[in-house]
Amino acid sequence: GELWVSEGTPVGVTRGKMSETRRRKPKSQEKGFSRRSGRENGKKDNVDERKKEIVKQAAVQMAENMLNWKTVNVLVGLLVCLYMGSKWGLQMRLLHENDMFFSEIKEVEREISFRTEAGLYYSYYKQLVEAPTYMEGIHSLIADNITEHQRTINIIKRFNIHQEIVLGTFYRLFPWKHLVQPIYFYIDTVFSLYGLFGMAMFLTAWLLSGTWMSGVLAMLFVFFNRSEVTRVYFTMALRESFAFPFIYMQVGLTALYMKQTHKDLVQRLLLVGIGVTTMAFVIAWQFAQFVLLLQAFALYAVQIVGVVPKQKIKNLFLIHIGSLLLVFILQFGNPMVLQSLVLSFIGASLLVFTIQKDEVTGRGFLFHLLTAAGYFCLTIVLSFALNWLVKLLLNVEADEHIINFVKGKLGLLDPWALKDFDVLLYMCNGSFIFLPWEVIMNIVWTLLLPTYLLVLSVCVLLLIVGVIQKWSRVSEIEEKGSEPLMYERADLSYIVVQSVLYGVMALTTRRFIFLWSPSMCVLAGAGVCDTRLWNGISKKLRWTKTMGVCVQYGTIVVFMAVLSYLCLPSLLEDLEKLREFWDPDTVELMTWISNSTAPTASFAGSMQLLAGVKLCTGRHITNHPHYENEWLRKRTLQVGQIYGRRSPKEVHDVMISIDANYIILEDSICLARARPGQEGCRFPDLIDLSNGHRLDISLGDVYDKDLTHTKVPRFCDEVRHGEQQYSQFFKLAMENPTFRVYEVA
Repeated sequence: GELWVSEGTPVGVTRGKMSETRRRKPKSQEKGFSRRSGRENGKKDNVDERKKEIVKQAAVQMAENMLNWKTVNVLVGLLVCLYMGSKWGLQMRLLHENDMFFSEIKEVEREISFRTEAGLYYSYYKQLVEAPTYMEGIHSLIADNITEHQRTINIIKRFNIHQEIVLGTFYRLFPWKHLVQPIYFYIDTVFSLYGLFGMAMFLTAWLLSGTWMSGVLAMLFVFFNRSEVTRVYFTMALRESFAFPFIYMQVGLTALYMKQTHKDLVQRLLLVGIGVTTMAFVIAWQFAQFVLLLQAFALYAVQIVGVVPKQKIKNLFLIHIGSLLLVFILQFGNPMVLQSLVLSFIGASLLVFTIQKDEVTGRGFLFHLLTAAGYFCLTIVLSFALNWLVKLLLNVEADEHIINFVKGKLGLLDPWALKDFDVLLYMCNGSFIFLPWEVIMNIVWTLLLPTYLLVLSVCVLLLIVGVIQKWSRVSEIEEKGSEPLMYERADLSYIVVQSVLYGVMALTTRRFIFLWSPSMCVLAGAGVCDTRLWNGISKKLRWTKTMGVCVQYGTIVVFMAVLSYLCLPSLLEDLEKLREFWDPDTVELMTWISNSTAPTASFAGSMQLLAGVKLCTGRHITNHPHYENEWLRKRTLQVGQIYGRRSPKEVHDVMISIDANYIILEDSICLARARPGQEGCRFPDLIDLSNGHRLDISLGDVYDKDLTHTKVPRFCDEVRHGEQQYSQFFKLAMENPTFRVYEVA
């Protein structure tokens, strides 16, 4: 019982208890230490939390800054796009004004400047604008008896003139008709479309590369290769002048649709945009179906190798079908739309897609190659079968001359041996020859072709390597979850394949250089500025991010500077050249016809000239340059006898049969000399060949053996002498240094 009493020890605590207390004291001290340690740990935790909060705030601030920077960057890019597109359209207008002095010449001279088929198309806009009422103007187009004398045709069905109807409608309905002349409203609309064309190329290059600097470079290529990119500034009313802006809008939207990151709503909106631009493209140009066929080939190719999912291509093909059928309806059932090869190819592709299996794993490269080749061959066979069936059901062959022309280009048919007038007329036309060497050199000196070929070679090589990798080890790629580079960039793969097809067309047919060149500019600009390419180089060389960006944009700026140094002087020189439209003989002819002939008088002559006669005078014409009709092709050959070796009685019989009141002869055709390398391509030579007559020059024993020699002189030359055997049928009514007009007795 002895108690140990100490300060702070409760009374009644035994020694044992005290010893426990003493033993517990260090624990109390530990507890005290733990409390101090906890406070210190709490302070550390608070510091850590504050640090985390600061880092988080900094990250948020950085993200906001990045977002703000990206927003500013996008806004700046859009402003630059708007500026360069507008500048492109304005430059086309300036070149046109400088070339024609358009603002100061007479109205008849302005109309004459719409040469060949451009004048024919513009005449329908004029017809609608000048009609007493709008409905009378529309009716005159639906029931036209001026364009093809002796026939009443539906112009809206036969020709691609919806753009003229839209412009004529807008001009009549809105108040600007009191502020601007009809002809200026027309041409300014075309040049505005080309501003949109420039913006479409800018945005497509930006989409492919990830930086709007590529759009700037692409547009520099466009400016410096203007003569190979477009001919709108001297023939603005051609169908391609309206069509090309829409196809490049469509191509840009299609490339954007290829990306995998879009929500369903965005994809639907893109499909609507693709449908609208496709419809506008097809309805604006009679040859649009062949360009659309190339695009269908490209889409089919990127699907068959697995770059783009099959469902996306099916959606695009269905949109194309819908657009073509809508055009068919808007053109009052134009059979050329239904019998087009692109519609047959798309239909065949959709049929093949139904039996095409999804990607098969565990098979080698050879299996996939043979499978793809088999599907493609089946698609081609089905395409021709469907096309043959459609033509059989519709009983039409309006595009047979185009197919024969393609066969002639490919060496599958010899039009000289067959003496096919229609095909030879195309093959002898300067727009349809093989791409001349001087054009190739032009795009070499502007650095466009070398840059394009470098970018194209890299992309094609990467695509081929990617296909080999994909087909060789499908299961391994699926396990790793990674795709070859060009498979990850489906938009670029599609543009590359399509550009190759455009190139093949341009090399074989000069006219298509205007389709290929914009694609070259876009790819060249995108390739030089490609963000992923420069990021890869930066990582490979272990550059800092800042250094990589500086090198990328520094290189781009230097490239642009070198390009401008080489090409800007030529552009400025062209802009300073001032010319004036001067064709007094044609003005005299049109004035004489308007003042000295009856409003219902009919004229026979060359296709090109008669288009101007209809536009400037409103007189009836017997034939015209829109050659996509079998009846018209036969009529053109019939009227063309005025340049053949025919007797005056034979020519007179022809003129009576087509009810022609006047013949217009042109010495530029009658006495033309053959161009070097194009012997036998004069229009009189083509007429002689179709008549089986030996030419003034020999084509070689192979061709001459089937031709007969005739002593009948050439009508267009002999009639000028006024001998009695000619004057009894044809009376000279008007003559100047270029034209001779004869009234048919």
